[in-house]
Amino acid sequence: MKTIIFIILCSVYFSACAQKDPGIPESAKNKLAELYPSVENIEWKMEGENEYEAVFSIDGVETSVAVDGEGNLLEIEEKISVDQLPEYITSSAAEKFPDQKISKVELITKNGEKMYEIEFDDGESKTEAIYSSDGKLIKYSVQGEKDEDNKDVDDDEEGEDEEDEEN
Repeated sequence: MKTIIFIILCSVYFSACAQKDPGIPESAKNKLAELYPSVENIEWKMEGENEYEAVFSIDGVETSVAVDGEGNLLEIEEKISVDQLPEYITSSAAEKFPDQKISKVELITKNGEKMYEIEFDDGESKTEAIYSSDGKLIKYSVQGEKDEDNKDVDDDEEGEDEEDEEN
């Protein structure tokens, strides 16, 4: 009898644990189903007060989709290989960050615009850079032994970044 009760309690417990998306609004789940109808094994995360992120793999590509509580698409991030970066972005990144090795690349789609997020690592610091689809460096941040250094890049500053970093 104790064994049967134990089995029933375990079944109830594991059923409760199997719920992957407690507290995720139906509108957010519906938006994901609309965009990716065949996706399974979704891990939902709460990203902010009204932002939800679904993380999954589709055709071997690690993907995350951010939606708000009303089901509005905020952003899609897809992990890509360095080989998938356009040559003009690879060249620009090598010129701007010559001592850094690319460790991760994501294709970001936000408001219909595509951007590339590139993470670099030189062993002592990590740099994260955002490039527009046309190859313009939008911003970057450096984390390492020094304080975190964030740079928004606009046309007037592009040549001055190295001087700014020393000050």
